[in-house]
Amino acid sequence: THYGRLKAITTDSDKSGTLTIELPADFNSKTDTLYLFSEKDDGEKLNILVSEPQRIILNSTLSATPQQLTFATVSEGYADAPAAQTVTITNNGNQTVTVDLPTASNYNITAGDGFSGTQAELAPNAEATFTVQPKLELRVGTHNETLTISGSNSTSATVALEFTVDAATELPVYQISATPDTLTFATVTEGYA
Repeated sequence: THYGRLKAITTDSDKSGTLTIELPADFNSKTDTLYLFSEKDDGEKLNILVSEPQRIILNSTLSATPQQLTFATVSEGYADAPAAQTVTITNNGNQTVTVDLPTASNYNITAGDGFSGTQAELAPNAEATFTVQPKLELRVGTHNETLTISGSNSTSATVALEFTVDAATELPVYQISATPDTLTFATVTEGYA
């Protein structure tokens, strides 16, 4: 248990305003709780509680940029997938969040900066990146997915993925015919002129 004074109110103008609280490095949002309350000093070193303690909820939010990836349309039987595109995940909250590398059915996801294996530990305002690329040999059709990036403290962000495989265009078939279909030439002697 820690106890500390944030602001002494000595005039009416002190009764409003904004405070920034920096939590100790060992503060654990899963096991520790933060409460704020008002108390009054009665002049005899006894503090009298004048408001009920209010629990402060720590903010955890993630964002993904961009929020949509559209890949170039390819034809059936494509040998090269469209180029991979990068997604940046940002911790917009006020506490550290652990992010898991997402998975997708029709796309390869590759960890980038900020990831160690399949996880990234993001302090407030920190970023991590990963790339997304359509898989090879997908069938003809639209392969749209919503990619969900999940993090600790019930955080998440989404990215819409769009990719289409068109049916292969059949090449025209040409036929050549000749008339007559055979030619007969006269017999000649060797050395003819």
